[in-house]
Amino acid sequence: MKDNVIDVDVDVTELMGAEIYLYLNVGEEGKLTARVSSRSTTRAGDTIRVGFDMTRMHIFDKDTER
Repeated sequence: MKDNVIDVDVDVTELMGAEIYLYLNVGEEGKLTARVSSRSTTRAGDTIRVGFDMTRMHIFDKDTER
């Protein structure tokens, strides 16, 4: 699992009821959105480590929408 962990910067947090959306910056141009528990204490400006379960990953191309 070590290969599937990266450090990201939290840009925005958005409370959505029972969960929080984290809008994350990865390097200069990469962006991710993570859905976490509403009990998360992560705040905008934090740097966090994110691990990926590649069996549950969905990746989309913004140009082709595939």
